[in-house]
Amino acid sequence: MNVSHQRRFMQITQPVPYPYISVPRQLNSEHPVTHGLTGVTFPFVSPLENVAAQDAGSTIDMLVTSSEKSWIRQQPFDLHPLQEWGARSIDFEGPQNLVATISGTLKTAFDEPADGDVSATEDSTEASAPRRTETDHARVVVVGGSSILLDQYTSESNQAFVLNLLDWMLLDDAMLSIRTRGLTIAPLDEVSDATRNAMKYLNMLGLPAALVAFGLVRWRIREARRRGLTL
Repeated sequence: MNVSHQRRFMQITQPVPYPYISVPRQLNSEHPVTHGLTGVTFPFVSPLENVAAQDAGSTIDMLVTSSEKSWIRQQPFDLHPLQEWGARSIDFEGPQNLVATISGTLKTAFDEPADGDVSATEDSTEASAPRRTETDHARVVVVGGSSILLDQYTSESNQAFVLNLLDWMLLDDAMLSIRTRGLTIAPLDEVSDATRNAMKYLNMLGLPAALVAFGLVRWRIREARRRGLTL
């Protein structure tokens, strides 16, 4: 997350870690909605709880799961972006389910007739159509937050994810693989601080030192040739 703040007479913009805007790397690659999709952000998302199949014939698929280094923030909530996120003050709670889909046979939540329903009363003279109590091709999506739909969090990956969800719920799977083509991101593997610092100083000092050494060798060779000597 990029944060701009005033420091004396200068306006400084710097990237800072902000766990409230999570970028999960564990997207279900087998599901058509998230196949080939990476870089989706979920701002201020909450974990899903008690997600289990209630009806026979329904299937639950977890589309998005957080990493092992995840935790649930408890009240009071401090949203300041420049606070220190030290690992010592955080108790990691493991992966959390963030997005799930339910498909298959689902029973209706309105099985009982409502009060005042004329079609369900004994005084009704017209034969009413049989009430459907379940459907065999339901598709439901459960997301732990709606902030992904806000304009300030719109990105190409987020747009593809939301549109894929809509197409999937409308039983239109033809566009899913086409929309996510070319959006795959290959993030770098996490390394330790010591390795990161070693690579940084190697790039800063190692390459100039190698260039200086190469110049000295070339200079000595030219001097030796000029004097008719060998090293």
